Amino acid sequence: MNHNIKWTFFGLLIPILVASMLLGDTISAFEGKEKQMAPSKNIQVKHVELDQAPGEIQQWVKRHRHDEGTYVKHQGDRTYLLVSWGEKKTGGYTVNIDSIEEYPDKLVVHVSYQKPDGMVIQVITYPFDLVSIPKTDKEIVFEKI
Repeated sequence: MNHNIKWTFFGLLIPILVASMLLGDTISAFEGKEKQMAPSKNIQVKHVELDQAPGEIQQWVKRHRHDEGTYVKHQGDRTYLLVSWGEKKTGGYTVNIDSIEEYPDKLVVHVSYQKPDGMVIQVITYPFDLVSIPKTDKEIVFEKI
């Protein structure tokens, strides 16, 4: 009976070792693909003042700045990106599109939000940031930093 236990143990151990060797190769292959997905370059971001934007873009921003969200609009040879924090009861809130990284299949937009610290004016505000980039058909993903 002791002999059967040894064979059972080795019978289970060998498939486990083989499976972990195969999974190790799969994980290594996956890690290699992740390294290839690094951004190819940073996109040149042009911050746009609302009064300097084309009329259609100004209207688009005015429609969306009251609601918290991220928005994309293509016009001409530009893609406009809007990040709005919605209505705030005081001043001092800021939203900033800090950078955009280009990957083979998407753009990743890095956004920071800052709440007021210290004394602020008591007025309703609608913090947002508007940028334009060269027109793109890639998926655009917004990430909070």
